Amino acid sequence: MAVHKDAPDDFVYEVLKKTFENVDILITTHASAKEVKAEFIINGPVPLHPGAVRYYSEKGIKTPDKLISP
Repeated sequence: MAVHKDAPDDFVYEVLKKTFENVDILITTHASAKEVKAEFIINGPVPLHPGAVRYYSEKGIKTPDKLISP
């Protein structure tokens, strides 16, 4: 997923929250959604939005410094 850097933090947080709460629905529509796991974010190359950092932090996922937006 990608979002504009100026998107509200609460919006980004809620999108991630609802996505991961309902990943089973995504899986029923497309098998590749089995790969949608919050912990995989640490392997990403793109800096995270502050709302995303908040979500992952609350889930106990340590965001690597390289993924924290300046």
